[in-house]
Amino acid sequence: MEIKIEKKDDLTIISLVGRLDTISAEELKSEIVPLIKNGDKKIIFDFVNLDYISSAGLRILLVATKMMKEKEGLLILCNINDFINEIFEISGFNQILSITNTFEEALVNIKS
Repeated sequence: MEIKIEKKDDLTIISLVGRLDTISAEELKSEIVPLIKNGDKKIIFDFVNLDYISSAGLRILLVATKMMKEKEGLLILCNINDFINEIFEISGFNQILSITNTFEEALVNIKS
């Protein structure tokens, strides 16, 4: 999996490419935890090029969401394909995570 991190003012955009599985989940954790601990309060995960997510990937998203709530920040996921969306629905994560259909919607929600 490839992780692309882009900062624009007070916004951090994390784009994931490929598969978020057991191995890549630890890599993502090592990237995102320091961002949150260092004060990033607005994070958008763009899943437009993410093909697959495992339970380890779900766990990292849950950890990041909890950390953001503790820091009074906001984490939004966008551009989720149908397969991953189904995983979120089955696991109930769609009720826990902030999800938008498009990147533009995520931008509007994170700025308001």
